[in-house]
Amino acid sequence: MRCSYCHQRGHNRRTCPVLTARMKVRHDDAIAAGHTDTWAIQEYKDRINPKGTKKANQRCGYCGEYGHSRRKCEKLQQDMDWYIMHHNVLVKVAHDYIVSSPVGIGSLFTSTDQRWIEGEYKQIREHLVLTDFEVPLDIKQGEFSIHAVLQNVQSGYKHKMDIRPYVKNPAYKDRWGYAPRMVAASTDIVPSSWVADNLVDIAKAKQLGYFRRVGRKNEDRRSYQFARRDQAKRYLESAEVDTGSWRYREYTNELEKLEPKNIRAKMFEDFKSGE
Repeated sequence: MRCSYCHQRGHNRRTCPVLTARMKVRHDDAIAAGHTDTWAIQEYKDRINPKGTKKANQRCGYCGEYGHSRRKCEKLQQDMDWYIMHHNVLVKVAHDYIVSSPVGIGSLFTSTDQRWIEGEYKQIREHLVLTDFEVPLDIKQGEFSIHAVLQNVQSGYKHKMDIRPYVKNPAYKDRWGYAPRMVAASTDIVPSSWVADNLVDIAKAKQLGYFRRVGRKNEDRRSYQFARRDQAKRYLESAEVDTGSWRYREYTNELEKLEPKNIRAKMFEDFKSGE
């Protein structure tokens, strides 16, 4: 056995005396400076009182607070409940957008690409048909993309792209990214199961990167977006709130951008730009 910290044999990083001694120095320096609960102090407490010995010494791998584990974390459950509600409301917004859009299922596109074939670059043209739409699973703030699924009529290969630029401008062509040219718009009926197919439940949410435990601390921690939302709500609901401050304006703006009705209004402006 070789320690990954000091590289000496006979112990591992968790029991390394060199690392423990250095943590103690940082702990003692923080105490001497008058601090009581800094990162260095908590780190050393975790070191000398390993998790699992006492509930009070347990530190949640999700929210970082003491006194509970990830499995019993209230913030994790609250974040998951809010995410599911927020995403599912916006799936319905996306559905309303799609059925109102002049660019729908059955729309035809072409794309030209250069590929290396038989020792030279050749121009390859693809013919694509829009077969479905998907809603991204990220947290949506202000507005969000609606992914169109384009299927190559020859090979069956599928591409995904944001449909909204084509709603704003049917002649849209992205100079740098993948953006085929629309040759014929269509508005075939969206399947009746589309909303249900794109909703997220508890089982699906647990598999998302926001909530799935992978065993790597940096990836298992609570997303900044959830923490920021909590921070904004706490400030705006506190007795110390200053309605004339920049912080008040910033937090108010951030929470308003998360409101589904505001996201809907912003996205439906696309239809005005396409008139």
